[in-house]
Order: sequence, then C-alpha cells, then structure tokens
Amino acid sequence: MIPAPHRTLIGQDLKYALRAIRRNGWLSLAVVVTLAVGVGMNAVVFSAFNGLLFRPNVTRDPDSFVQMYADVSGSWTRDVDGSPTLVTLDEYELIRDSTRTLAAVTVSRWASFAVRDREGEAAVGVRGQFVSCDYLAVHLNPMRRGRGLIADDCAAPGGAPVVVLTERAWTLHFGRDPNIIGRVIRVNDQPLTVVGVAPDDAVGGPVATMVYVPYTLQPVLRGSPDVFRARGRSAWLSLSGRLPPGQRLEQVQAELDVIAQRIDRLHPGQVTRLLATDGALIHEPDSARTMPALIALCLGTTLLLLMLVCGNVGTLLLARGVGRRHETAVRLSLGAGRVQILRQLLLETVLLGGAAALLGLACARVLPHRFMQTLTDFPLSEAFGPDWRVFGVTLGLALLAGCAAGVAPALEALRASPSTVLKASGPGAGAAVSAPMRTLLIGNQLSVSLALLIAIGLFVRAQERLLTVTLDYDTDRMLLTSIDLSQAGYNGAAARTFYDRLLPTLTALPGVRRVALVSPPPFSGVVRKAVRRAPGSATVPVPVRAVSPDYFSMAGVRLLAGRGFTDQETRTRRDVMPLIVSESFARKMFPDVDSVGRRVSLGNDATAEIIGIVGDTMTRQRGDDTCRMTCARSSCSTRRTTPCSRATPSQPTASRRF
Repeated sequence: MIPAPHRTLIGQDLKYALRAIRRNGWLSLAVVVTLAVGVGMNAVVFSAFNGLLFRPNVTRDPDSFVQMYADVSGSWTRDVDGSPTLVTLDEYELIRDSTRTLAAVTVSRWASFAVRDREGEAAVGVRGQFVSCDYLAVHLNPMRRGRGLIADDCAAPGGAPVVVLTERAWTLHFGRDPNIIGRVIRVNDQPLTVVGVAPDDAVGGPVATMVYVPYTLQPVLRGSPDVFRARGRSAWLSLSGRLPPGQRLEQVQAELDVIAQRIDRLHPGQVTRLLATDGALIHEPDSARTMPALIALCLGTTLLLLMLVCGNVGTLLLARGVGRRHETAVRLSLGAGRVQILRQLLLETVLLGGAAALLGLACARVLPHRFMQTLTDFPLSEAFGPDWRVFGVTLGLALLAGCAAGVAPALEALRASPSTVLKASGPGAGAAVSAPMRTLLIGNQLSVSLALLIAIGLFVRAQERLLTVTLDYDTDRMLLTSIDLSQAGYNGAAARTFYDRLLPTLTALPGVRRVALVSPPPFSGVVRKAVRRAPGSATVPVPVRAVSPDYFSMAGVRLLAGRGFTDQETRTRRDVMPLIVSESFARKMFPDVDSVGRRVSLGNDATAEIIGIVGDTMTRQRGDDTCRMTCARSSCSTRRTTPCSRATPSQPTASRRF
C-alpha cells in the first residue's frame, strides 16, 4: 500500500503533468499520434504472431488442453501426409488405450470439402476436419442444435454418413434453416446427414472450422490413399487431449516417454519421441525451429521503427525543453528539487505514451484479423484479438517509448543553473533557441533518423530474402489452377481417364503452348515417403510430388543426367516405379557413385528405379532442407494440377511417375 505522503506527491505530479499537456495541446496531440504510429505497428505485428503462434488455439478451457506431436527417426517406415509430427491410427489407439494421465485423447485432420445443399447446385469450398467421435464433446462447448458425434459414428471405416455443421456454416450456407437437423447434404459429392450444429469454437488453429465429419469417412470422402489399409504406416492424424484436474504437462510428458518406447518395440529400429505441449503453435517442432528468425526479423523491424519515432518525438520535446528553461529556473529558485522536476517532466511523456498505447491497442483489436484474413480464403476464428500478452507488450513499449523520448528533453530543461538563466533574460526570453542549439537539434534528428532508416532497410531486405521465392519460369505467362477430383467423387481409373481427356482439351485452347500436372501443388504442402537405399538400411523422409512429363520443362527444372518420364509411364503402373531425383537427393543417397539406374525402396516396400537427376527445386519455403520426390500420374490421379517452382541447392528432390 502506498503511504499517504507519497500518494499526495503522485497526485500533485499527475495534476501538474495534465496541466502541462493541456497547455501545449497541439504539441501533445502531435506527440501522441507520432508515438501511436510506432507503438501501434508493434502492437499489430505482435498481436498477429500472438494469435498465430503464442497462445493455444482453443476456446474452451485452454488451461487443460494438450497438443501432442510425434518425432520419428531411425528406421523410418511411415508415409506422412503433411507434417512429420502427425501420428498413425495404430499410434493413436495405443496412446488412447495406454494413457492414465489424460482424461481424453482425440485426433483430427484438417481438410477442404466441397459442400452443396442438393444435386445440381454449385459446390462451395469449405474448411473442415475429420475428427474422432469424442472430439466435439471433449473440446467444444455444448451443441447449438441436435447432437454431436457418437461412438457408433466411428465404429468402422466408411461408417455412418453423418456431418456436424458449425454455426458459421449453418448461417452462411444454409440461412439458419430451423429444419437443418436430419437434412441430407452432399459433401465431396457424397450424401451425408446433418446431425447437429456445433458452436464456432476454435480448436487447433486460427482457421474457422465449417464442418466436422467422423475420421472413419476418410476412405469415402478423400478416396486415395485409404489410410485405414495402411493404419500402421500412414501418419495423417493430429493428436490432442485434455488434462484431468490435478495433472500437469510434465506428468503427461513422462508417461508419453514410456509409451514411445512401446511404439518403438512394435517397429524395430524406429526411434519415437512424443512431445506434449499446451497447444501453442510455437511449440510445434517445425515452428520452434524455423519461426524464431522470422519473428525476430518482423518484430526487429517494428522496434527499429519505434526507435525512429522516439528519436523524432525526442527532438520535438527537446525543442520544447529548451523553451522551458525559464520555467524550470523559476521553480528551482522557489525551492523545487531537481528530482521532483525531472519526475514531473518524465510523467508528462509517460502519460503521452499511455495515450499512444490506447490507440495502439485499438489498432491491435481491428487490424490483425483483417490482415491475416487477406492471406486465406477461409474464415478465421477470433484468435487475433488482444489478450494479456498484447496488453502487456503494448503498454510496456509505450511506457518505454515515453521515457526514452522524454529523458533528453527533461535533462536539457534542467541543464542550466537558475541564476544564469534568470540573469541572462527576462521573463519569457527562455523560449528563444540559439543558432547552435538549432543546428544541434537538426543534426541529431538527421543522424538518428538516417541510422535507424538504414537498419530498417537491412531488416526489410532480410525479410524479403527470407520470404520471397524467385521462380525459374515467367509467372506472367503461366496459369495455375487447382483440381481436386476427390471432392467430385472421382477415384482410380475414372480420375486418370479424366486427366487423359483434360490435357488435350487444355492444350488446344488458343494461346496455350503446354500443359503439365503436379500433385500436390507447389507451396501448398507435401506428402512424405520413407526412402531406403537398401533393405535394412536407415530410411530418409522424402516429400514426394507426382508430375506429368512436361512438368520439368514448364517449371524450368534442368535435367542434369538420365532421362525424363515417357507418356507410357504416365498411364500404366509398373512393378518398378521410375523415379527422377534431385541433385541433392542423389548426392545424399549415393555420394560416391552414379545414381542413375540405382534402385531404392519406398516406405511401403515398393521398389523404384532412378531414371534421371534434375536440379534442386524449392516448392515450400526458403530454408526448408527436407528431401523431395516427384512421381508420375498413375500414382496420384485424384490430385491437383499446377505449374511449379524455383531451383535452389538446399532442396534434395526425387521424382516419380504421375
């Protein structure tokens, strides 16, 4: 508790600071607006990172939420559809049945769905999730209408054809139809019955979920690959859970370490590490490794901008401080202490910084969500609103900025002795600023601003080099389209027939010189395969892409050795799959010999023969050092078409038939 005399002093200082701010109204307004620019930009950037990375993406009871990740090495035999931290069906069931420290263990998988109300209507692309049937009850608040998913809905692969809409989907696409429960809609051209309407709660990411379907419907809605046939080899599920009262993450982690050893005993040579986190994305292994540099660059740029703002405000207040020498001298001559005057002068700028913090928080409340929404076509949850971290960082930066901008002016006002100032001029003369002082102020302003602008330019250039990908083909003469035939009910031979008819039709269009296919598209995720040089040797996780023969020439990828795919290889499956690998892949797998003609084993024990070597390509992001494969059309016929990317030495790549 603050003693009464100190409260009186604080009250007096506050009243004096407010009077001084009011007396210099226009100057104070200019200071607040200028500080708000620097503080607001920091608040907006930090709020975006906070919503995306630093806080658990879950609405209901975030303190008990647990997100788990798998890190598998050694004799790696899993095919991973997405992040390498996903788990297989067997791993999920083993963890679910073995845990004693978790109240519930659930799984989910993000996916894009084509939804339409009835036959003949145009389908609408929405973002949804495959989920275990206890997922909604464990992670969401009570249902708005109907019921959630029940155990019988997930009893068998391809089981109950049911779907749960979120309230946002019910409103946007079905006009809040009161008779929605029991209505049959088409999802990926499959009839599903709506059994409930769930709240718009966030779980697992900032993208708002529109539909939930049982994970056992994956073979029906997504077609190839059928992960239930390779339940122990295909990793595709995100693992989450809930803590019971009294349990801590440390206890869960200790139990997961034991369960990981049990998993390894089922797969000799495999080394598994399971990681339990609070659900913040920054704890995900890939993000924890790659995000700190990007965060430092982005926040470093805005902090330098704030320093530039402080330099401008400091120069402005320094000029006013010179003009207040006479006022300060009078107060000192009447018995005021220098510490008291310094405290009052700093309190003025701190109050101005506090006002700037309020404007910055207003920006952080509105702008991050709108900015992030421009990066995706899918609606976002309200994960980017300010929380205690944003409030704390914004207020702290504003107070530091106020102090930093106010120290030099306050010291300048106290620099001269009272007798010198009062003898040298009459009342009011202290406002005059000498020519040397004006030169000093201008020189200080220019030097500080120039130094900070150079530093900001370097940071921005580093960000550009980190985020910008220079493609080897002319983007002005390239068209990219995405076709996911699994959403239209195509599968297997029907999908291959569709592509066989599509390519000649597109090629015959006026102005079209060449058409190629690639799956998955560049910069939109990867499917990983485990590649082994010889039976019994260690495996390497390799992202794989399927391509048609014209893909390499269209994407500007150079053929360095061997040959490309033939049309016959794109239409028929073979016992030995033809494979084109990148230069880095060949160097890593066969460092001392020519890799053309060599054979490797894939994670599903299929055999592939290397028929060519191409230059390294980047199709995800700068700094991604994982291996890559590209396959031929007969291997992934329901995927999407696109031209592709740029070459860089850091990308080991392999290619197989499309």
